[in-house]
Parts: sequence; C-alpha cells; structure tokens
Amino acid sequence: MLKVLRMSERLKVKVGKYTFHLAPLSYLQKAEVNSHVKVHGDNVSRDMELSAYTVFKHSLKAIDGHIQNSDGSDYELEFTDNDKTSLTDECLSEILNIKWPADILFIANSMIESIPDKITNPMTGEEVEGIQIVLPTKKTSKKKK
Repeated sequence: MLKVLRMSERLKVKVGKYTFHLAPLSYLQKAEVNSHVKVHGDNVSRDMELSAYTVFKHSLKAIDGHIQNSDGSDYELEFTDNDKTSLTDECLSEILNIKWPADILFIANSMIESIPDKITNPMTGEEVEGIQIVLPTKKTSKKKK
C-alpha cells in the first residue's frame, strides 16, 4: 500500500531534545532542489549543501525545544510570508549555523526524493545515529458509551 503525507501534515524529526516540524516538498520545490544537480559527461552530482539549504528553506515550519538569541531572548523562525511558505535566507543561515547534537543536513538530504522512514548518510547509506523520525499517526476519535 502506498501512503501519502498530505502537504498540510508535518513530519517530526527529533535531534536530541529538539524536534523539527517539516512539511513535504511540493513538486515545484523538488524541482528547485534538483536544479542543484550537475551533469559532467556520464557523471551526475548534487551540490549537497545547496540542496539541503533549499529543502530546509521550504520544509522547516517549527522547532520545538528552547532556542535563544545571543541576548537571551527567545529565538523565533522568520518566514517570507504569513502562510509560512519559506524561511527567510537570514533565518535559515542562523539555524544552519547552530551546533546541533547531530548533523541536520542529513535530514534535508533524506527528504529530497520522498518522505523518509529513517535518516541516512548519503555518502554511506547508513542510518544516522541521534536522529529519529516521528511519522504522523491516524487520529482516533473517542467513542461515546
């Protein structure tokens, strides 16, 4: 059976005590990510840094866990519009400059093709330790007695 993660649903990825809320990429957003693929004769390569940047720009919608600015105030994600379509470049650069408990770029690279069931290192294909995916669960309704 094939499963669909609706565009309005969120994939939760835990990294230490932080949880990233990620939206699936739209078809056009995936096309933007794939624009970072380079073809040299028979060799095809992807700029992993730019691809990861583009994935996070469009998919990251929230982070649970306490993140502070350098002055001690609460850090908030900044979006390009009220619909939270994409993070601003400045905000994304700030997020990617944080020293996280695990390499979060592996999260983005695992989301390029589809919604992953595990986060892998694209160089080795091995699962990355310290990162856990929490897929949305079916909502159950309480039955009246």
